[in-house]
Amino acid sequence: MPAAQSSKPSPFPSKFFHCDICGRAFALIGNMQKHRKLHSGEKPFPCEVCGKTFGLRGNLQKHRIIHTGEKLFQCNVCGKAFALRGNMEKHKIIHTGLKPFSCEICGKEFSLRGNLQKHKIIHLSDSVRNISSRKPFHCDICGKNFSQNHTLQSHLQSIHGSDTCQVSCPS
Repeated sequence: MPAAQSSKPSPFPSKFFHCDICGRAFALIGNMQKHRKLHSGEKPFPCEVCGKTFGLRGNLQKHRIIHTGEKLFQCNVCGKAFALRGNMEKHKIIHTGLKPFSCEICGKEFSLRGNLQKHKIIHLSDSVRNISSRKPFHCDICGKNFSQNHTLQSHLQSIHGSDTCQVSCPS
């Protein structure tokens, strides 16, 4: 006996809206239009604290957290706190023991893609592996360089007592 046809409308849209540049599909036209702005390079949303600009208001809102130091999301395994939920979720994989990212040169495995990317630097020749590629984040106050932006931000707060984004970002 065939299944009865439901008179309820499907919760899934029958029509998708596609970005004419990259082809990405969206269920809502508004989401597609917002996405489409990313291709223009336009960044109309500046941070009031450091001046960095963003193409989407939501990305500016996420960015603002670096200036407040708020870390609302905590790992339920080790207690490490994060400003963004996505970063906490990525972090949690280290507790599973899974290491899905491996170096194609030496075979060393990593739980996070970013850790693999940092590791790959050791395989570069000394001429390629210079200070700017290893430590691209520069403190404009004392001149010290850092490999990661969050380390620079911690340095600014603990050493210089600054809660503003005084950083020369990599180009």
